[in-house]
Amino acid sequence: MPIETRLTRDAVLISVDAPVEEAAHLMGREAVGCLVCVDADGKAAGMLTDRDLALRVVGRTCDYHTMSVSDVMTTDLVAVSAEDRLETIVGRMKTRGVRRVPVLENDRPVSLVSLDDILQLLAAELHDLGTEARQRYRHSTAAARYEHLREGTEHRLEEIGHRLAFANWFVRKSFVDELDSLRDRLRKAVGGD
Repeated sequence: MPIETRLTRDAVLISVDAPVEEAAHLMGREAVGCLVCVDADGKAAGMLTDRDLALRVVGRTCDYHTMSVSDVMTTDLVAVSAEDRLETIVGRMKTRGVRRVPVLENDRPVSLVSLDDILQLLAAELHDLGTEARQRYRHSTAAARYEHLREGTEHRLEEIGHRLAFANWFVRKSFVDELDSLRDRLRKAVGGD
């Protein structure tokens, strides 16, 4: 699924030739933590974050009056396109260790995706799924509830068994035997096979 519009926000742009002081004021005025840096043609050339300012200007006690955005921006730009799937975007963010990426069309920034926005969207979707599951559970029969409980418990027990694959043989064998015994008792209790 391509990027949803509710996942993006307007990118705040700044010229690579702008003074660093102007960039800091723009971040404050727009209440953002990053700016997409563009060249004279309007193409994305890098990103400037509040962290870049803190580490590359304040941390080095540089004379920021003489510095331009191009002196402190990150030029190894991590960007996505509007057609990229959410999984691709999150994977790229994780691999490159960034929290915000510009969405580019023909190398020009059109919007910005942040990890915080993605997390809020996923949290809302999980909440909706939980609400739906609770309503289905309330309207289900007792037999269906037991079956659901049995399947869920078996799935969790299998996960634990897989995790134990890395334990030593004696510990794993005794624990797996106990899990099998518990699974058999559970099946008998809920009327399973």
